[in-house]
Amino acid sequence: EDEMKTAQANLTRTEMAQPALGAVMAGLWAWLLRLGLRPDLAAGHSYGEYVALHAAGAWPLETLLQLSEARGRFIVEAAEGGELGTMLAVAADRASVQTLLGDLTGITFANHNGPSQLVLSGHPADLEVARQRLDSRDIAATPLPVAAAFHSPLVAPARERLAEFMAEVEFQAPAFAVYGNADAWPYPSDPNAIRARLGEHLVAPVRFMDEIRAMRAAGARVFLEVGPKEVLTRLTRQILGSEPHLAVATDGSGGGMIGL
Repeated sequence: EDEMKTAQANLTRTEMAQPALGAVMAGLWAWLLRLGLRPDLAAGHSYGEYVALHAAGAWPLETLLQLSEARGRFIVEAAEGGELGTMLAVAADRASVQTLLGDLTGITFANHNGPSQLVLSGHPADLEVARQRLDSRDIAATPLPVAAAFHSPLVAPARERLAEFMAEVEFQAPAFAVYGNADAWPYPSDPNAIRARLGEHLVAPVRFMDEIRAMRAAGARVFLEVGPKEVLTRLTRQILGSEPHLAVATDGSGGGMIGL
């Protein structure tokens, strides 16, 4: 039992969690390829963008895992030199939250995940002020157990090291369109341009709602979530609403392969 608890604790550490997630998602992807799945385009959420690029052939599995470990380790090591903040999930639309919190400094709208699903990044004290103000308006706000204020200027200390690491990594042009979190637009084919965009990805907000809408505008109608649970599937259904589409998760409908 103690060993299990230790293993679970280790998996929540960023430098462990990211390659572990990468291994799960890449393993599911390899299996789906054996079933004959051939996507037209792809996207990831936050770290998942790395796996989406792997799926499109930008780099092999070994490189994905090396990048994943390095990304997590650089964030953790940067945190040892100072406060890297935390995150707060908010169940409300962006306009309402901006109106309520617009005068607060030090807070970044890190994730725009859906019509009524946001994540804020910032220092713990600043986010606590935001949480109290949101609570006064009966807006649900939940602190997230994360190692840093991802997708905000607070994790910038890790960006340079990540850029240096990626400079030594061989990149290939994606075989199909991979939509990016930062601008909701497909990645370019030039390896140096891919490196530059990934360097900014660490600190840029995640525009997941814009991403899904851009993919549908490009012709996507079937959205398959490749990874644990079905959070992105639920968000996609919320984003697209009554627009014709199908969203399904490999790990949905009770877990395992039931959803698929």
